[in-house]
Amino acid sequence: PERKGNPVIPDPEATALVAKWQERLGEGLTKRIGYTVSGIAKGSWTQANWVTDAWLAMIPDADVAVQNFGGLRQSVPPGPFTLETMVGMMPFENHIFTVRVTGAQLAQNLANATITCITQPGRCPAVAGLTFEETRDGVQVTLKNGAPLDSKAAYRVLINDFMYAGGSGYTFGKMDPSP
Repeated sequence: PERKGNPVIPDPEATALVAKWQERLGEGLTKRIGYTVSGIAKGSWTQANWVTDAWLAMIPDADVAVQNFGGLRQSVPPGPFTLETMVGMMPFENHIFTVRVTGAQLAQNLANATITCITQPGRCPAVAGLTFEETRDGVQVTLKNGAPLDSKAAYRVLINDFMYAGGSGYTFGKMDPSP
C-alpha cells in the first residue's frame, strides 16, 4: 500500500522546544572563530597537526599530543570558519585526557598504530611535541627539543577519550587507569 504523509502527529511542545534550542545553538555555532586562505583538507597532515598543536597550546603542561586520523571527519573550507565547522570536523565529544606513560609505552602505541596505516588509515597517529619515523624495530621518536624519547622516562600525553577506551587499537587506557 502507498503511504501518504507522516502518520505521526508532532507534539507541539516538543516541536517548540526543538525550535528554541536550534535557535540558541545556531547563534553560538555560527560565530566566526577563524579564517583560512586555502582551506584545510580532511585527513591531511596540516589538519592533524593543527588539532594536536591546539591541544598542546591549551594544555601546556603536557609533553605530547596524539590524535587518531579517524577522529577528523571533514575539511575546513577556504574563508571564514565557525564553531559549526569545527564540530563538523570533529563531531564527537572528544574529551581530552592526559595520560602518564613511559617513553616505551608511548612508542609502542605509535608503532602499533603506524603498522596499520595503509590498511586502516583512521588509526594513524597525528602528533604534536614529537616526530616519529617507522623503523624495522618499531618507531624512532624524537621530541620537539631534538632529544630522543627516553624509554624509561614518564611523559604526559594528550589523547581523546575514544583512544583512551581502546579505540583504533590504542592501549593508553590500560597503561594509565587514572587519567
